[in-house]
Amino acid sequence: MNIGSPANLPPDAEIIRRLHEDDESALELLVAAYWKRLERFVDGILDTEGGAEDVVQEAFIRLWNRRRELKFEGSFKAFLFTLARNAAIDERRRSGRRLALSKKIDPPVAGPSPLTAAVTSELRQIAFAAVERLPERRREIFKLARTEGFSYKEISEVLGLSLQTVANQMSRALTALHEDLDRTLENGQDGTSGGAGSCHS
Repeated sequence: MNIGSPANLPPDAEIIRRLHEDDESALELLVAAYWKRLERFVDGILDTEGGAEDVVQEAFIRLWNRRRELKFEGSFKAFLFTLARNAAIDERRRSGRRLALSKKIDPPVAGPSPLTAAVTSELRQIAFAAVERLPERRREIFKLARTEGFSYKEISEVLGLSLQTVANQMSRALTALHEDLDRTLENGQDGTSGGAGSCHS
């Protein structure tokens, strides 16, 4: 059966049972049925363009991590949208903190200043170095997604990995990179030169 919409999914009770049994194919059915709808929903929550894919991926990771304790009344669709909404709100808060910190490093001026150019160049170098420090498989997945524009499904096919593995590795890569940037911005508040931390596996 071609699962392309929620209407073609098995009953909620069967999906929950399969998730309880660590059946990754149940998660893949949910991803295929809900991914695009959740992306559109999340786009309306985030303050900035882009980032919806990462938030939806985070929502599905939270679902998988909680799979054995799933027990609720109501529709599975509503539960998924709640997960996505909470993940989007978390990301919006993190983005707000990063923006506030970056403004403290270099307050807005009329036209680009030498400091702006220096900070931008330094952040690019930090980001590049952080990517290169990622574990090999995680770095490969990140570059396929962000440099080559591959979807998670395409990456899973190219590398022979499950969709969940790709999503998990991307989530860990993004977390490590965000931590490096946040650490650098926080150091900048104190007037120190922000060096990137290491990206742990």
